[in-house]
Amino acid sequence: MHSYCEDYINGKKVVPPTTEPLITMFGKFTAWWDSKDYKVLATEQTCYSKDLDVCGTFDVVVKNKKGKVLLLDFKTSKDFYPDQPIQIATYKKLIEDSTNLKIDSYGIIKIPKEPLQQVSFRMYEPKPIYLRGFKACKFLDTFERDFLKRNKEYNKLKKGKKNVSKN
Repeated sequence: MHSYCEDYINGKKVVPPTTEPLITMFGKFTAWWDSKDYKVLATEQTCYSKDLDVCGTFDVVVKNKKGKVLLLDFKTSKDFYPDQPIQIATYKKLIEDSTNLKIDSYGIIKIPKEPLQQVSFRMYEPKPIYLRGFKACKFLDTFERDFLKRNKEYNKLKKGKKNVSKN
């Protein structure tokens, strides 16, 4: 779905999908997109933040008719979830740390698989709490990796002591 959306918004010739639910999803997305007056500034670029020591690839940055620069992320999930504003806030940081773009706001475009649901769009005000959420997740991931490494070393050492005492 992402590839179809990216090609469409970039004005490329799109060979329409031939299977469901992609046919329905793509039709809903194109109708929704065409109702907006967005100018695409960038799509699918990988950016890096030295401050966060992480890289990621965002979906699309656009300028709206008011001149605001928006970061948009395509989702095909059933609903909006708490990790989504954390993810897109992190993309904002990555973009601003590695390009000249300044992101005014960001949002999630939910493209549903369910035939009776329409495209949903949710904007998020950039708030420090979202980036703190990413940093907390990164800390917990690092902590867990370190714990598992130390636990493995401890078990190896413990096993070695048992073998020594048997001799």
